[in-house]
Amino acid sequence: MNLEGRRIVFLVLFILVSIIYSVRLFYMQVIDDRWMTRAAEVSQKRIDVKPPRGIFLDRFGNKVVGNKTYYNLMFVEDKIKELDTASLAKLLGLEYHEIGERFEEIRVSLDRKTRSKKTGNDTVVNDYRSYLPYAFISELTAEEIAGIASELIYFPGFYEETVSMRDYPYPNGGHIFGYLNEIRPHELEKDRYFYNMGDFIGRAGLEREYEKELRGRKGTKFLLTSARGKAVDNFADGKLDTFAEQNRFAL
Repeated sequence: MNLEGRRIVFLVLFILVSIIYSVRLFYMQVIDDRWMTRAAEVSQKRIDVKPPRGIFLDRFGNKVVGNKTYYNLMFVEDKIKELDTASLAKLLGLEYHEIGERFEEIRVSLDRKTRSKKTGNDTVVNDYRSYLPYAFISELTAEEIAGIASELIYFPGFYEETVSMRDYPYPNGGHIFGYLNEIRPHELEKDRYFYNMGDFIGRAGLEREYEKELRGRKGTKFLLTSARGKAVDNFADGKLDTFAEQNRFAL
């Protein structure tokens, strides 16, 4: 077979293989939608699961410090696209101007003073980061969050978050147990594994002394998500999931 004949044979083979692959690809993408469904389900999402804060019991097993569940309306500025301020204000029962004022209030709340080692002068540093989540409204009740949760799909960048707050069945002992307040940016930098912006940590008393024990052990859940980010199934039937663990302290 001469050189020209070989070229024709290779050209014909190339064309045939190309046709076969094209037909198969068309079948997979257009006719048999099982492949599209499977492709949409191969995305994996990891979710951190935090346990309720540890509780205190007296020697009779009665709860002296517990938890109550509240909800925060969170936002991430970088994910907000074309915010309809008027609609958001109406949904939250606020005035139009209060939306902008709330954003500014959050930024200003993260101002902190730092002293220059060279000059000895104080300067203001802002720890606000547009890629981090912050609480737009804190401590909403279940009824309040239920009234707005279904509408949050129209406000990209906003989402609900469940938070656990301390509950004191008895009025005494506050000076012993201490109190909680929101984690500060410089504290967050030291332990990003467990904490997120908006979390509360112990500030005094037993709450501060046993912070690492009271926060419990974080769990992890893996999900398969669709192309639109919707959870469709557990990854590996949940075999890789770990459970969050809450601690209890008897006094």
